[in-house]
Amino acid sequence: MFTKSLRLFHPFADLNWQELNTVAQHTQLLSLPSNRWLLRSGRKLSGGYYLLRGSVRCGGPDRVVHQDSHIARERPIYPGATEIVTLAPVQLLRVDTRPIAFLLDRHHEDAYGMDVVAEGWETRFLSSLVMQRLRPERWQQLLRCMTRQEVQRGQDVLRCGDTGDEFLVMRSGRASVHANGRTLSFLNPGDFFGEDALISGARRNATVTMLSDGVVMVLPKSNFTELLLGAAVRIVREATGTRKGIRVSVCTDPSEGMIALPIQKLRESTGSLDPQARYFLAEGPLEERFLAAFLLTQQGFDASVLAEETSVATPGVP
Repeated sequence: MFTKSLRLFHPFADLNWQELNTVAQHTQLLSLPSNRWLLRSGRKLSGGYYLLRGSVRCGGPDRVVHQDSHIARERPIYPGATEIVTLAPVQLLRVDTRPIAFLLDRHHEDAYGMDVVAEGWETRFLSSLVMQRLRPERWQQLLRCMTRQEVQRGQDVLRCGDTGDEFLVMRSGRASVHANGRTLSFLNPGDFFGEDALISGARRNATVTMLSDGVVMVLPKSNFTELLLGAAVRIVREATGTRKGIRVSVCTDPSEGMIALPIQKLRESTGSLDPQARYFLAEGPLEERFLAAFLLTQQGFDASVLAEETSVATPGVP
């Protein structure tokens, strides 16, 4: 879908069709109106942002970037800028470079937006948007609860259809994520996986196969629920008076005033969502609402579970 558009930008122009198709699987199309902040001073985004249509004003250094300018085609507008505001309606390609880092030339990491590629697995894991929701002392608790597991090339770390009992982080090596004969993504040191089944209670929805010898760090479900999920996903209640923002239903037929965002749709694309808005998962099975909030948080959105009940437990916690 995005292969033709990606070819417009220098960092992707020399990739072969298979490599470009892989990058396209990790690309989202974002549309913003004029006079809208994409990035405010002091905040961070994840991935690389490429200007496809329109114009923006960037800070640090200060400059105006137009869609056909040399600067726009040579490198992303982020990372690099400290502030970005739209001057006209824009379309941007957001490329999540972490799962595909091994495809891209390490000599041009700044051009791809890979500001975390050279860091160790712990640093990459702890700098993820989900982990940034946790306090540093919680990080230490998580790391202490993990166990090391050596894996070999060709080994399935987890299989589609299995029950989900563990949350995993790549410590070393590379792996592919695949289902129904299709490669969905690739995993590198610092990437985590296996959370979907833990939160939803469903079976594993994909198989993870090692492409090289390596090591994975394993966190039991009970520790994941207690130390990570409960801290990463916020629960907000009607009693707080928090009514601003967009209410989301994980059902295909949402109630009036809500947008529909079923889990499968959320996994496939969030390109139409406003990255500056607040999202409240307000309708549907509680486990699916927690999973949707977790997935949105993982992609950099401000997402919370909205609950009217006076006491709502995190899934998996008695």
